[in-house]
Amino acid sequence: MRFTDRMGKAIRTSPRDALLADSAAPGEWGRSFGLHRSMDGLGAVVGLGLAALVVYLAQQGAVTLSGETFRSLVLMSIVPAALAVVILLLFVSESVPRASDSRPAETDTISPRFKLFLGIMIVFSLGRLADAFLVLRAHDLGLSTLNILLLFILFHLVFSGVSVVAGRLSDRVGRRALLTLGWASFGLIYLGLAAAGEPWQVAVLIVLYGASFGSTEGVGRALVADMVGTRRRGTAYGLYHGVVGFAALPGGLMAGVLWQAVSPAAPFLVAASLMGIATAALPVLLRQTAR
Repeated sequence: MRFTDRMGKAIRTSPRDALLADSAAPGEWGRSFGLHRSMDGLGAVVGLGLAALVVYLAQQGAVTLSGETFRSLVLMSIVPAALAVVILLLFVSESVPRASDSRPAETDTISPRFKLFLGIMIVFSLGRLADAFLVLRAHDLGLSTLNILLLFILFHLVFSGVSVVAGRLSDRVGRRALLTLGWASFGLIYLGLAAAGEPWQVAVLIVLYGASFGSTEGVGRALVADMVGTRRRGTAYGLYHGVVGFAALPGGLMAGVLWQAVSPAAPFLVAASLMGIATAALPVLLRQTAR
């Protein structure tokens, strides 16, 4: 079921991002992707809030999630998923690409600059740990399932607020500074999670992680639209999300082995190192990029 879920995400994500880019003016890509990621985060807040309520009513302060409660949560999640499909079919239409967005040099080919960016994204994605490791770290330091759900509600609230601000700001001052700052903060937060020894410490770091996540998610997708012309945009987003997904598998396996064979701190230390490499390479690539 998890495999099927990820297949659905793989099929939908690239066309959705291309649709978003085509529907916005070139100077508003950061704003558009920032708003999209913000709405995604607010949806997660509502979903996690309902999940926290179900967990509280079903099992109070139990540390682990029971199978019966988990099944109830999965059945509930079918309702908004179905509503999303109905809205997409009835109310969303494709926009005609603007003539002003034509880029002859990049119309039929993927530029070398974009390929270099994909290479950096592989390093970044190898180092970016799945949220499951944040949950494991929180459990490891004594937080209950209910407390973790409430913590991730706050995480997504911060993510949503920062996404809008970062997206708008990237349209004005450029993407490079925001991405570099966000990636660097990922590395510092991972170092903090490796060193954390108290529940409140991991809670603060996960909230800060939400801010870093919000400052990079929409901005990175807007940067893809900056680099690639309209006719190749769907392909570009497919490559972008493809390298992120392919790197996530070995990255997750590596992190799991490090957690189990070395220590819970080990995957965060390795992830911080990879983030440092990606952060150092990014400004070199984008030195001559206007946005």
